Amino acid sequence: MDYDDFAPPLPKRRNDAGSLRPLNSWHAPVASIDSSGLGLSHAGRERRRRELLHSDSPESRSHTTAKGGTALQQRRAIITTIWSFIATAAFAVGVVLPLKGSQATLDFVTGFLVEKSLSVDNLFVFLMIFEYFHVPDEYTERVLKWGIMSALVLRGVMIAMGVAAVERFRPVLLLFALILIWSSYKMLQPENDEDLSDNAVMKIARWLVDATDEYDGDAFFTTVKGTRRATPMLVVLVCIELSDVLFAVDSIPAVVGITHDPFIVYSSNIFALMALRSLYLILAKSVQQLLYLRHAVAAILGFVGMKMVAEYFGIHVSSFLSLAVILALLAAGTAASIAHNRRSGAGGSASGHEHVRDVV
Repeated sequence: MDYDDFAPPLPKRRNDAGSLRPLNSWHAPVASIDSSGLGLSHAGRERRRRELLHSDSPESRSHTTAKGGTALQQRRAIITTIWSFIATAAFAVGVVLPLKGSQATLDFVTGFLVEKSLSVDNLFVFLMIFEYFHVPDEYTERVLKWGIMSALVLRGVMIAMGVAAVERFRPVLLLFALILIWSSYKMLQPENDEDLSDNAVMKIARWLVDATDEYDGDAFFTTVKGTRRATPMLVVLVCIELSDVLFAVDSIPAVVGITHDPFIVYSSNIFALMALRSLYLILAKSVQQLLYLRHAVAAILGFVGMKMVAEYFGIHVSSFLSLAVILALLAAGTAASIAHNRRSGAGGSASGHEHVRDVV
C-alpha cells in the first residue's frame, strides 16, 4: 500500500479569493533531500541558499525580509542573543572554572562553539520547513520555543547514552569519528533535488499526526465538531523535532569528541540551544548569504573526527589547539562569505552584506 493511501490530507490555507487551497500547492517547488536518510542534505541546502540569493522572486524577498521579523522583534532578538552569550561566559567562568578547572572550561567553550556553528547551519532547514507549511511569521517563535524545550530533553537522553557507550566500550569513539568524517564528506557532495513533499521527515510527521486542514492561530490543537484535533502547527513541530534528532547525530558525537564529561557535553548543548529562537530571527534574512559556513562546519566535523581517531590511538590533541582550530575555521568561513557577497553583489544591496558582518 502506498503512503498516500492512508496519509492524512495536507493542510489548507485560504487564497486571496477566500477559498480553501491544499497547502501543498502553496509550497516552494525546490528542496533537497538526503537520499541516504531522513534529513535534508547539506549540499542541497547550499544550492537552495544560492537560488534564494540570486533570485528576484517573491519567495526570495520573503526569505530576506519577511522571515526576519519586525524591527521590534529584531531588536529584542539581538538583545536576547547578546545576553545568552553573556550568560554562557558567566557560566563558564563562574561555574565550570571553579568546579572543573581550566581544561574543562576550554572544553566547554569549544563544545559550545561547535554546537552553535551546527545550529546556525541547521537554521536554514527550519526556514525551509516554515516556508513549506507557510507558517505565519508571528507563529514561528512559538514553534521554535517548544521545539527547543523538547530538544533539551531529547539531547539529554542521547548524550547520556553516547557518553555511557564510550565509557563502557571505547571503540565506540571510532564509530563516532566515522560518523563525523562521513558527515563532513557528505556536506561537500552534490545531491539530486527533490520536492520537499517527498521527504521522509514530512511523510512521517504527517503520518504520526492526524491534523486538520487549516491553522487555528498558533494553537497545536483545535476542536472540530466537538472532537479534539491537531492543527498543522503540530505537524510543523514534529518536523522540527525529527530534524533535531537527525542534527544530533552530528552534534553529539562532535562534542563527545571534545570531552567525555557528560556535564560539559550537556551544558554546552543547553547554552548553544538557549538562544536559538532569537538567533533564528536575527539570521533568517541573512543565513542564506553565509555561503561558506557549510565548508567551515564540514571542516570542523572532519577535524573533530580525526581528533577522536588520534586520541583513540594515544595521540593527545590539546583543548587549546582544538579551540584555536575551530575559531580559525569559523572566522575563515565567515570572512570568505562576506568577501564573496561583496564581489558578487549577492542579496541585491550592501545592506545585506552589512547585516551579515554586523551579526557575525
